[in-house]
Amino acid sequence: MGEALRVSRRWKGLVDQYRGTPQHNQFAGPLLDFEARVEQESDAFAKDLEEKAKIRIDAGKISVALGQLRAFPAGYEGTPAAGRISGLVAQLEKTLDGRLAESKEQCWTLIAAEKFEDAYKLIEDLRVTLGYLDERGPQFAKASYKEELESLERKLEEERVFARKRAAEAAAKNHPAPVPRPVTPEPPKPPPKTDPAPILLPADPAPAARRPAPGGAELKQAEDLVKDLFKEQYARKTPAAKVELARKMIDLARQTRDDPAGRFVLYREARDLAASGGDADLANRAIDDMAREYEVHASSMKGVVLAELTLNARTPEELKAAANAPPTTPCSWPAAPRTSRWSPRRPPRRRSAPT
Repeated sequence: MGEALRVSRRWKGLVDQYRGTPQHNQFAGPLLDFEARVEQESDAFAKDLEEKAKIRIDAGKISVALGQLRAFPAGYEGTPAAGRISGLVAQLEKTLDGRLAESKEQCWTLIAAEKFEDAYKLIEDLRVTLGYLDERGPQFAKASYKEELESLERKLEEERVFARKRAAEAAAKNHPAPVPRPVTPEPPKPPPKTDPAPILLPADPAPAARRPAPGGAELKQAEDLVKDLFKEQYARKTPAAKVELARKMIDLARQTRDDPAGRFVLYREARDLAASGGDADLANRAIDDMAREYEVHASSMKGVVLAELTLNARTPEELKAAANAPPTTPCSWPAAPRTSRWSPRRPPRRRSAPT
């Protein structure tokens, strides 16, 4: 799109140069057609972004909508569509600025009342409101938001330290330490003979509560978002590209805090890509992370990964690597109902012929 803008400017220069000459119409007419096509393309692109942004705005994710609108190409600058997008961006930034100012006032009130935990929670909620995720990881709708939050956190920590110091000084002033009286030490007594205490082993920790695997419209929306976010990486079909994308998805899933369905899809896609790319360790890592939070069959998934690695082996080296993959172990998480598409079914047992 930047090339289109440069072409348009050069074309206009030629029109001005040949103005008043017979060659003027040869440049002026095609220029109008070219500008009309650029305006039509920019309008279609802007409408698509506006529809996606509206969905995010209705869901209360204004910062995500801002990230989508900023994908509008700079080459469409000067078109009516660019003006619409700029106006919507300015409006959303003004809304977020207002929320930041309001939350800062609330935070200062909590700090003055020494309600530091509530202030920390308010800052974390504000971080979610002002940020969004893209292929680069967590981002802020405006670069200044990050500086504002970091400054607020530093001030909060300083006030917490001052409050502790004031409390310690007040306690020392109200309750001075008594002056100890000299005591004549008694001769040491031999320790009484007692039976050794039994050694108690620590009890096994209870497994953390897990949530059901998402489904329905929530799962479909998360799948569409992940497919759209990594559209270019999905187009790369080599095993190395698949393993690289799987690693990126696992890292992004671990950073995602407020989207359980999106995190589930990221782990699931990372598992499939790692298995297809021939990396058993990475696929099992995605399965373990998924099983810590969701009700899935980790041991069954690992068995399918091993089977897929064996079936997809194209060389003796790949077959040897699949054979040396770590064996699956029973998952320590409680069993979940067989709803995952990765739950294998055993083939029917053949009956031996009567002898």
